[in-house]
Amino acid sequence: MDTANATHALCHSLLRGFHQAREPMERVSEWGISVLLSAIADAEGSEYAYIGNVPGHPAENTRCPKWRRLLVERAGFTIRQNHIRKGKCEYCQRVIPGVWS
Repeated sequence: MDTANATHALCHSLLRGFHQAREPMERVSEWGISVLLSAIADAEGSEYAYIGNVPGHPAENTRCPKWRRLLVERAGFTIRQNHIRKGKCEYCQRVIPGVWS
């Protein structure tokens, strides 16, 4: 099994285990699973490993994949900073996929 398939299988297993949890204390692990999945995605080269359900975690924000500069700073549903102009990084002009208007 190659690395991408192994990573996918691990993520699937973690999420399946999380969603099958019945006890409230087991659901606390959502934060840990989200952080782990973000780290795996980052290690595998994903340019946009975003987790929006862990307030305060660095992966809640969007960074330019080229220079890692902060593009969109979030706090929950609030956008604190936005450095994307016309769908591009305002620093290096790299296209950033997404809907930004």
